[in-house]
Amino acid sequence: MATASEAARLLATKQRAAIIAPAGSGKTHLIAEAVAKHTSGRQLILTHTHAGVAALRRRLKNLGAASHKYEVETIAGWTLRFATSFSASTGITSSPATAPEWRALYSPTCALLERRPLIKVLRASYAGVFVDEYQDCTVDQHAVILALAACLPCRVVGDPLQSIFGFGDNKIVSWSEHVAPSFETLPELEEPWRWKQKNEPLGHWLLNARVLLQTGSAVSLTDAPVTWHPSGTNPQKAIAACLALANATESVVAINQWARQSRALAKCLLGRYSCVEAIEDNELEKAASAIEGSHGVDRALAVIDFVGECCTKVSTETKTIRAAIQKGKASTSMRKHLDQYQALRTVAENADIGSVAGAVRCLTQIEAAHVYRYDAIDDMLRSVAECARGSSDTLVNAIKTGRERKRRLGRHLHPRSVGQTLLIKGLEFDHAVIFDAHQFDRENLYVALTRGCRSLTVFSREATLGPFSTPSTNKLAPAGTIPRPRSGG
Repeated sequence: MATASEAARLLATKQRAAIIAPAGSGKTHLIAEAVAKHTSGRQLILTHTHAGVAALRRRLKNLGAASHKYEVETIAGWTLRFATSFSASTGITSSPATAPEWRALYSPTCALLERRPLIKVLRASYAGVFVDEYQDCTVDQHAVILALAACLPCRVVGDPLQSIFGFGDNKIVSWSEHVAPSFETLPELEEPWRWKQKNEPLGHWLLNARVLLQTGSAVSLTDAPVTWHPSGTNPQKAIAACLALANATESVVAINQWARQSRALAKCLLGRYSCVEAIEDNELEKAASAIEGSHGVDRALAVIDFVGECCTKVSTETKTIRAAIQKGKASTSMRKHLDQYQALRTVAENADIGSVAGAVRCLTQIEAAHVYRYDAIDDMLRSVAECARGSSDTLVNAIKTGRERKRRLGRHLHPRSVGQTLLIKGLEFDHAVIFDAHQFDRENLYVALTRGCRSLTVFSREATLGPFSTPSTNKLAPAGTIPRPRSGG
């Protein structure tokens, strides 16, 4: 076993190597330090999630790595860009629309990577490859990485116990079957850096819990450095736990298993938390299509409907406005929300899509309203602005462009977020609150347990979690969470 700093130097010297790194043991720092201090030439750094891209960029910047020394991208995003750059050979000209189309992206990319002219292009572009979160690779993505490893030095880092994307038709790599035979195994990281000088007892307890989880054994929260509450006995206690942490200046994540639970909790927290949205948010695209595809009164109503899905009280507070807009005039008795009425009337009377932004902002300013889907509101406002200034031909295309931008650059979450393990994996918060922890399989439980570095609060049916099957057999994608599994990272 080794610390991340010791391992960084060793990893950078290897032609093909793999390291297992428990959550919080310095995996991201390991890659960033290897690139910043121990490599020459430009390194291609690949990961799976948009949040992971942002985390790697931040760590590289903090270490003072020159921007010309690295390129960070999701595996799916880089593969798509490479395949479309040689579309005459691959037949791929645009972003896939379905999960099968995404899976079909990798085979032609592997074929490209075997061609000598393109190998020369790769070697001229990059001096080596690093891959983070390797446990999340599909077998198809693993084939692409092996093709890259045949051309360039390739080092992979991951943690089999954090493999949570194996749902639907995805076949995720087995560390023993796919990774170990293909890469030299380096000493495992062992230091719980995430909890250093923050909550070291919690960090060491999590290392011990990890050993139990690896064998499928139960984990007891009794006498653990964890705040435990029984699930379901008092719903207000769950809300109170989140609100108490929100009074601090530190970051907090509330973790649920299902998307609908996250939305409901964020709504109850009255704007103090924001619901983490999936990048592939079909609801946002549908709302954009409804706004763009309607005119006059119908467009104004579509704006109300959209904001009503992102803010509390908007649907009820705008009933009088809705009726007035439909009638074409306000009642003489209307006393409330006159600014909102005027903004929506402008939308109804003006074909310019730019008027939608003013109405959205105005609706969020209703005194009783609280935004709990900040990302959705911000993405809509940004897309409307792009359409208004002519940067995009349609609102739906502007939404899609923003999605691609997040794929490339990553995204930053609200300091107080509500989400699922699929959307917050790889991120670090000061505090974590887990709801109905007894419903999680062992991999999702481990990811959830390791998000908070200062405190961990767990709501579960009992103070003992597990035992668990080995390997986990409960990897189903929560409905509405990842509409296109593994697409774009």
